[in-house]
Amino acid sequence: MSGPLDGVRILDLSQWQQGPYATTLLSDLGAEVIKVERPYYGDAGRHGLGGYDATHPAPDFFAHNRGKRGITIDLRHEQGRELVLDLASKMDVVVSNFRAGILEKWGLGYEEFRARNPRVIYALASGVGPHGPNAGRPMFDIVAQALGGIMSVNGEEGRPPTPVGTFMGDQIGAIWLAVAILGAIVAREKTGVGQRVDVSLLGAQVALQSFEITHYLFEHELPRRAGRGHPHAGILWNTFPAKDGYFTMAGVREDRWPAFAELVVLATLATLLLWLAGRPALLGGLAALLVLPTLALHEDFDVVARERTFFGTHTVLAVDGSYDEGGHHRLLHGRTIHGVQLGRDPRVPTLYYARSTPIGDVMEDL
Repeated sequence: MSGPLDGVRILDLSQWQQGPYATTLLSDLGAEVIKVERPYYGDAGRHGLGGYDATHPAPDFFAHNRGKRGITIDLRHEQGRELVLDLASKMDVVVSNFRAGILEKWGLGYEEFRARNPRVIYALASGVGPHGPNAGRPMFDIVAQALGGIMSVNGEEGRPPTPVGTFMGDQIGAIWLAVAILGAIVAREKTGVGQRVDVSLLGAQVALQSFEITHYLFEHELPRRAGRGHPHAGILWNTFPAKDGYFTMAGVREDRWPAFAELVVLATLATLLLWLAGRPALLGGLAALLVLPTLALHEDFDVVARERTFFGTHTVLAVDGSYDEGGHHRLLHGRTIHGVQLGRDPRVPTLYYARSTPIGDVMEDL
């Protein structure tokens, strides 16, 4: 199946997550991605975060490299580096996440690629960007979350700094890298020449907090810990217990409290709720006061709430529950990866046909 990037060819020199996931997103949009791995060992993602079994792809590697074609090249040798430059002369984009200075030391910097192909887009996934004293510093997801400030606002007050429970730093960095590459492709259509783009994990973390950082610049007020909601969204934007589990509620304005109180048959508390609004320290007591554990979300609350427009609700689902309900499968166009066995539940969404990439899946037409 063709896509909007049909005909775009990408040489992927990256490993782990930020670079590989960016090129996977572009592959989902129709680009042809050629992944370069070191001989015998391959991408580090084949061996960590879920283990490696030669009979099937490691989960980490598959998630970030599906839909690509593979070739092994040893960049430590001159012949391998020359082969990469030759391949790049036929590519639209080259992607890497080597630390600053490594590729330049090997003669694989932007200038060398541009000399072979003036239209090439040279995209780097970095830790803190290409400039400054920390440019060559290695960076991983949890370090980026710490350095970018996300860990200071996540979790409960009085608790240690808390990272997000997914590899959010790498994933957001990958999304922004894909956006930067798309922008460079559009620019090349206008100018006829490529360019170098760099997206850092730190920069992606800052971009992710555009509202919170702008609020601080305007109000000179550091954000509180998010707890089970958001420090600036009020008490109505939160997570509450019910008889059949936790549910989330999204309604920003505190003047909506009376309608909520009426919905849970506690209209007499409407005035008290208005007073409690904006006092996060009382949130724990508020949950008990509302006696929400006596309500079953699906049986009592959700049916009524779905008919109201003043806020949104949903149960809090674990990963397995999310797939059981089919949410990801339906929201992402209902498409699946064909011909790949993924345990008991193969309903992993993608936009286009994808398959695993063996080490050194060398293509003669390269």
